[in-house]
Amino acid sequence: MSSTFALRSNYSTYERRVAELPIDTLIRLIQTPHQQPSMVLAPPPTLVVRASTGPRRLK
Repeated sequence: MSSTFALRSNYSTYERRVAELPIDTLIRLIQTPHQQPSMVLAPPPTLVVRASTGPRRLK
């Protein structure tokens, strides 16, 4: 059950974006599955943020 919650929490912004779409837009997207909807139903890109280690000092 925890894995299901983790999956849903990862796509919370995705689900919120889909829920905010007007109903006619959703119907049009469902009726034309061969077309790529322009970033409407795409999940949010994963951002890789690497922590900065600061200036490296030589001993």
